[in-house]
Amino acid sequence: MLILVTANRLDDGVLILWSVDTGERIHILNAGMIGERIMTIAWSHDGRWLAAGMNNGHIVLWDMLALQPVASLDGHAGEVFGLSWSDDSTLLASNSMDGTLLIWKLP
Repeated sequence: MLILVTANRLDDGVLILWSVDTGERIHILNAGMIGERIMTIAWSHDGRWLAAGMNNGHIVLWDMLALQPVASLDGHAGEVFGLSWSDDSTLLASNSMDGTLLIWKLP
């Protein structure tokens, strides 16, 4: 099954998973993000991880097999506007309005 993720960039901190096959909503992800503006998201290449970058500089890392957040990555002082995974899904790069580029190793 293919899954589409949407974030509306409003200050509600909600990601919605949709089935591409049926168009039905599958799940809502919001733990650790309520009241935050999600600026960018990125799936890992292996499909296991989903990273969500926030306007407050935080990144929430989701284990998509368990549908649970597993880490809050803190290091940026400004809005996270870019996320990119390494080909082997072991590293996450993030960049921010504060001018920093950070590389994160999976927990």
